[in-house]
Amino acid sequence: MEHYSCMVDLFARACLVKKAEELLHKAPLLPTAAMWAALVGACQVYENTEIGERAAKKLQEMGTDNSGHYVLIANLYAAAGCWDDLAKVRTMIREGLLC
Repeated sequence: MEHYSCMVDLFARACLVKKAEELLHKAPLLPTAAMWAALVGACQVYENTEIGERAAKKLQEMGTDNSGHYVLIANLYAAAGCWDDLAKVRTMIREGLLC
């Protein structure tokens, strides 16, 4: 699993977010929240809202209790101008629904 995690991170940092997403779907084990978070962060940096939103949804579905993951999601939505989605994530953070 560490190998897949490193590869997702490397692809994402190299602006190969599509390849990183494909690797997550092809991995023999379930991707971790950290893997999806790496993809969300890279999608914000490289302005790939389409893949970033899919990764954000997967991360939210996992019910991660890491507030940093939700900050990444909020930053992605803010950078993309998705104000309604940003408001929902900020409300979740503010109300403490993450833990």
